[in-house]
Amino acid sequence: MIFAQIVPCCQRSKLCAGDGLQVHHQETFSLQLFLLHRLKAFEESGPYKAVWGRASNQDGVVSDQPPTSRVVDQREQMVMSGGYIRRVTNDAREDEMEQNLAHVGSIMGNLKSMALDISNELESQGGLISRINEKANVNVSRIEAANQKANNLMKR
Repeated sequence: MIFAQIVPCCQRSKLCAGDGLQVHHQETFSLQLFLLHRLKAFEESGPYKAVWGRASNQDGVVSDQPPTSRVVDQREQMVMSGGYIRRVTNDAREDEMEQNLAHVGSIMGNLKSMALDISNELESQGGLISRINEKANVNVSRIEAANQKANNLMKR
């Protein structure tokens, strides 16, 4: 990765052993100015803005959870309105069966809620992953262009 920064030659001249190196530092200084200008031009380009946008807080802190919708199907409505089993003898065994089935129904409801939450989370994570992939593709093209320009400048 190439970082563009402006460093005056006077700060680097302490490392110089002769006039030939001072000329090299002046060329480096102009190269750094050129790279800084190109960096700003790239950040104003269409692909960069399409992926990164303008100073938005899309990647900000999540302050609340998305709303969950509880869909009550016909089986749950039946369970809410009456028991799980039809009473015949109305004894303790039927009471115990009813309690056990109510417990199983509660566990199933919890599992269903967890599955819905996982589904929602996977959908949101999929969107984030696609945004990360787009940003990575823009960065790869940016790095390739910078490397090509650096190689061309080194050939001169």
